[in-house]
Amino acid sequence: MDEYCSSADVFVFLQLGASSDVNFTGKTDFDANTNPTKTTVDRWIDESADYIDQETMHAWRTVTVTKEQHHLEIPHYQLRDGSEIKLLHRNIKTLTAGTDLLEVWDGTQYLDYLANKTEGRNNDYWVNEQNGVIFVKTYPAYLPRTFGIRVTYRFGDTTIPGSIRRACVLFTAVHFLQSEDRSVLLPEGSSNISYDTKSEKWEKKAEQLIEKKKEILLVST
Repeated sequence: MDEYCSSADVFVFLQLGASSDVNFTGKTDFDANTNPTKTTVDRWIDESADYIDQETMHAWRTVTVTKEQHHLEIPHYQLRDGSEIKLLHRNIKTLTAGTDLLEVWDGTQYLDYLANKTEGRNNDYWVNEQNGVIFVKTYPAYLPRTFGIRVTYRFGDTTIPGSIRRACVLFTAVHFLQSEDRSVLLPEGSSNISYDTKSEKWEKKAEQLIEKKKEILLVST
């Protein structure tokens, strides 16, 4: 899976190469012998990336959504296209049988349309991948069903913007400052600026960066 930043990016941002701590002397990245270790920093990066995805309702990597549920409602049924299902995300990957699921409740069970039905605007279902919309024809038509659709799908862009990389570095650096096992005195002004102040400043900047990337979710009433 593509990551929004690397442990080396965080190492450089924290200027640990200039630290007086002998564990970082001559290094350009965290490793198994640094405190924290590279494994720990990689975990913080994963947590930061997950937070960014959650807050923006989008992703710049491939993310899987499992069994997202939707209702089948009469007002959203069109004779030509069927029921319009607006997924919670856009830029979805091509729905593929065996990997993804498009499950429709037929009155007794969920039937996987990807494995049992035909795709196409004049067939059983079709997908607007860019906008994250699926049109599903049900049989019999017009029958409303609560939680009548379950969709397992993948979404996300393929290019990571610089602002997202920067935000991931900042969020991960905050983890570093807040870690209990921190044993290194950061260079450049750390004697004048407290860790708490640095943490607040970096977190605020990261939040500002992802604010500009948040998706607008329209909720029907």
